[in-house]
Amino acid sequence: MIAGVLGLVVTYALGWFPAALVTRSALWATITAPLATGVLGALFVPLMIFLGAPFALVAIAVLLVAIGCAVWVLRRRETYLPAPPDGWPWAFAIPAAAIIPLLTFRLPPVAWDARSIWWFHARFFLEGGGSTVDALRNGAFEFSHPDYPPLSSAATALDWWFSGSQPLRGAQLQTTVLTVSAVIALGAVVWRLAGSRLSAAGAGLGALVVLGAYGVAGVSGGALAVGTSGYVDLLWAAALAAAAIALLVAPTDDADAVRIGALCLAVAASTKQEGLAAAAAVGVLALLRIVVTRRFRWPTLAWIGAAFVPVVLWLGVVVGYDVPTESRRLSELFGFESAVTDRFDPTWDAIWDRMWPLLIAALVITVAGIVLFRGDAKPRGRSAGGLLWAVWGATTVALFVAYLVSPLEIGFHLVTSVERTIIGPELVLVAIVAAWTVLGLAAFTERSDAASAASSPVLEPSSVSEPDSRSNA
Repeated sequence: MIAGVLGLVVTYALGWFPAALVTRSALWATITAPLATGVLGALFVPLMIFLGAPFALVAIAVLLVAIGCAVWVLRRRETYLPAPPDGWPWAFAIPAAAIIPLLTFRLPPVAWDARSIWWFHARFFLEGGGSTVDALRNGAFEFSHPDYPPLSSAATALDWWFSGSQPLRGAQLQTTVLTVSAVIALGAVVWRLAGSRLSAAGAGLGALVVLGAYGVAGVSGGALAVGTSGYVDLLWAAALAAAAIALLVAPTDDADAVRIGALCLAVAASTKQEGLAAAAAVGVLALLRIVVTRRFRWPTLAWIGAAFVPVVLWLGVVVGYDVPTESRRLSELFGFESAVTDRFDPTWDAIWDRMWPLLIAALVITVAGIVLFRGDAKPRGRSAGGLLWAVWGATTVALFVAYLVSPLEIGFHLVTSVERTIIGPELVLVAIVAAWTVLGLAAFTERSDAASAASSPVLEPSSVSEPDSRSNA
């Protein structure tokens, strides 16, 4: 456990300055440092594979990037480490909300997916590029989904490499910290959307979102807490929801929100297949938004494009080395073959049974928001959050297709996984509720300010008498 903590501290430190370079905020760097390390690992692991190099290449490359970012950021502190925004102490309520859910970390590291996929792949990576290719192409390892993106496994491998050992408890800790970083980022994006005027209310809502995220994740099989047992479903889902709010609800000219959203988008895309499909939808919608609003900026395009570089490199590995993938059954899906179509009804029933309460709540608050924000009632500079519904649709469809093309028996697959995989679309629904709530608070505040200004007496210049000079004689 000591080795695991040491590895975690090192990998957290490696990501702090790269995160500061991206987010231009010490507060956000502290929130997203583990995510930045994961993205760097996901970027360099494919390069290691292409070169057939040892894993030391990845570790040294990440270290050099961290050092370079540290030099750059420290030499330009005014730009990259500015003073925090007004009301920033309220943001501490957001990580505080995660304390109780994190107590489930005491459960042992025995989760099947964690051991057979994410930590198993981390062992591949530690053996170097050549051995990783052999393992990914080995038919005996197809149960481990070798085509899954590498972010979580790369972060675990970095932890193990720097600690000098491979404890499963350390891997569990690493994945837990990655996950809580993404969840806190989601809550912090909600707080940031509220603005400094509503900092206290925004922080309270962000804390509720954190609790809601862990509540949605729940407990799988009555024994394994998804957020702390090594699963990555909550990790990519929280990162996706944070990216969606930052890129689709925050003002289009908010450059800081674009960079934060791009970092979270990279995490979602590079963690799991469902996350990649949903992240692609967010990226396309973000680009369409800036085109339609006529606020196109090349930096925005560059940041969104950069978010997909790690996963594009990984797809190059999957295609270039003929790694087994479940997409082989897509032809059966498009051909409406019974092997796929017979899975439709049980998949729909399983998803609907678990999602409908949150779906109804999100629909109700959306309809209420549309009614209240018609005309000029919408808060200035913010989207009404309608694009989030498109993200929910894309996320749900991606999940649905994943079950249709899965080679596993559908009943077994649903029973053993749907409570986890459905976290993605459910967190988008949480984001919809949070976004509309923030917009409602902002609109109420703006109306109150306008009413106060209208009721204040305004003296006309002509009504102000000039002082009589004779009175001073």
